[in-house]
Order: sequence, then C-alpha cells, then structure tokens
Amino acid sequence: MPLAVFAETPLFQDEHLDERPELVTRYAGQNVQIADLTDRDLRRWSQTFRRNRTGKQTLDAFLRANRTFLLKDLDDFARLAITLEPVTTGGSVTRWRIPKSGDQGGDYPISGTETVRVGGSPVTVSSVDTDAREFILAAGVADTSVVDADYEYSRLVRVLQRPRWRRVSTVGPRFDGSIDFEEIPA
Repeated sequence: MPLAVFAETPLFQDEHLDERPELVTRYAGQNVQIADLTDRDLRRWSQTFRRNRTGKQTLDAFLRANRTFLLKDLDDFARLAITLEPVTTGGSVTRWRIPKSGDQGGDYPISGTETVRVGGSPVTVSSVDTDAREFILAAGVADTSVVDADYEYSRLVRVLQRPRWRRVSTVGPRFDGSIDFEEIPA
C-alpha cells in the first residue's frame, strides 16, 4: 500500500488520547474498510502548525491528496529491543517482521533508523519494507534465532477534520492551523 510519509514539525503538539475501541474500521485499500477488533490502544491527537501562505497551501494540498499517510508522532516514535518474528519458518530467514499485536502492532519502521541484532550481536540490514513492517537482513539466520531491533517508527493515520486555519500575522502573512489525527489499525 503506497503511503506518503508526513514529516511536518508542528509548532506544538497537543495532548494525545490513547483509547481502546471495541470495534474499529480497518483500512484495507482503495475505498475498502473492514470492521474488526483491536488488541491495543489507538491514538488520537491534535497538532498545531504555523505556516506562511505557500506552506498552508502545500499542507492543505497534501491532506486533500492523501486520505491516509504515515505520521511520526513526536511524543512517541522510538522502540528499543523489540523481538521480531520470522516471516517464514523452516531454515534460514532474511525477512523479520514487527509483531502484529501489542503496543508495537501499529509501528511502521522508518528506514535508516534501525539496529537489528541476532543473539545480541548487530547484523547488517539490507533494506526496510515499511509497508510490510519488515526488516530484510543481508544474510539469513535460523528461524529459531532471537532477533530484536531498535527503530524509529511512524503511525498510519487519517485526518479527522480539515485544518482550522487562523491568521496570526499580516506581516508575511502567517497562519496557525490545528489538525486532528486518528490512528488506523495496521
């Protein structure tokens, strides 16, 4: 699933709310949603951005073009020593995924931020498949190995409502915009 990575730095980030809904709508592709249960809390939060007129128009255009995207939550964006799961079993495995359940169930790793270890010793990562939430190792290791990773991550989100822009200066001009986000289950 192709997703844009939203890497804006907000003016400030308002408090977030973690809640565990009983029933969630899971994004399953172009105009397809599936009702499902979740085993972890999902996050809702608001961020306020300050932009000039061009920056405001660019941000508005991005949000119109992307119903869902990856957002790096500045409050909570790194994991340490997360045990990975082999994608396949039976022999030597190069692809290891982030667990689908628990707190890290919604993590989409950011390439270039990872350290992967096998039995406590660092190994070379050839690439990161963000959409599949997998690390691809340069050399295979036994599927029974203990493989863990440190990484930064983004969350799959959607905008709850259009930005509410307010002019804060006529010099420039400058606008403050508040955007409400909601995490979508992976």
